Amino acid sequence: MITNRCAAPRRGTVLILVAGISALLASLAVSFLVRMRTDAEESDRSVRLAQAHLMLVASCNFIQERSRLGWDDPNPPAGTPTTHVECFGWVDIRDGVSGPRDQTQGPGDFAVPAVPDDTPTPMAVGTWADLRTPLATRPVSRQPMYVMRRPPFAVLPKATPNAISTTTDDLDFGKPLAKHCDPEPAVKPLPAADTPATWSDYAAGDKTPLPSGQVGAWFRVLRDGPATFVVTCGCGGTMGFRLRDWDAVSGTGAMTLEDKAMFGNDRDLFSQLEASEVRLWYRVEWSANVAAADYQCLQNEIGGDHWVQWPLNASAAPNNVRSQPHPTNMVGTIRWVQRLTNEPTYW
Repeated sequence: MITNRCAAPRRGTVLILVAGISALLASLAVSFLVRMRTDAEESDRSVRLAQAHLMLVASCNFIQERSRLGWDDPNPPAGTPTTHVECFGWVDIRDGVSGPRDQTQGPGDFAVPAVPDDTPTPMAVGTWADLRTPLATRPVSRQPMYVMRRPPFAVLPKATPNAISTTTDDLDFGKPLAKHCDPEPAVKPLPAADTPATWSDYAAGDKTPLPSGQVGAWFRVLRDGPATFVVTCGCGGTMGFRLRDWDAVSGTGAMTLEDKAMFGNDRDLFSQLEASEVRLWYRVEWSANVAAADYQCLQNEIGGDHWVQWPLNASAAPNNVRSQPHPTNMVGTIRWVQRLTNEPTYW
């Protein structure tokens, strides 16, 4: 009688091999998942960094527009329409006094009470643009940015709202008709049975945040000189608030109960949001200088210098230079932008 003495050891070897292969597959799966998570975190970091850089452009535009365009009166007198007053720069171009001031040399910011005529600086006390407030307690302008359902004065993304019909059996075939506005507004009159859209709907838009899941970006502006500003650009869940604002009991920068309620009154959650944010600091200077009205930006598309400026319709321009309209900037320019490597004391 012959017996198979190797059957039992063979079974053990198979179990060891199966266990080893299973462990190897499990370790590979875990490594793959960890790598995927790392790539996702790096991609999220890159997206936040890009959004923070975009906020630098937004903050510079904000500084430029607030210098001269002015702003509407949020509390106009009863029975009168909202007024929009032009201003004359952060440093008034008429007499060099710190502004912005309107045509009557009064404060351009209607959001604060008027100041007496004998006040040394026309800007009202307590605003973020007031240079008389000590820098340690000077307010900042916090501007959270998010995607709206429909921005104010939004237009439809139609390049040709009045395209010529190419259908031969169409009555309007080949006719250059202008049936629609160009550009076409996103809010148009509805059918007669419904409530028609009004100008106020088009002008106001729908500022409800779009639930796209994207983390919001923001910027903060601190005016530290007549025409210089400390700009903080960020992307994250704090929407421009700081942990020091959360802990402040009162005074400039202290968060209100409504502000804390946005974060569920959870300080630890806010601290985690702040730790995961991307923040960049810059210092910029505004200048009243603008380009001459008779100059346009001409781009040589075949190897020329993009920054060369030619007079409009200049005969000296070569044939391969095409004129691209570049409206004169009437709100001043940014003289320089300095990246701050460390977090400034006041921002």
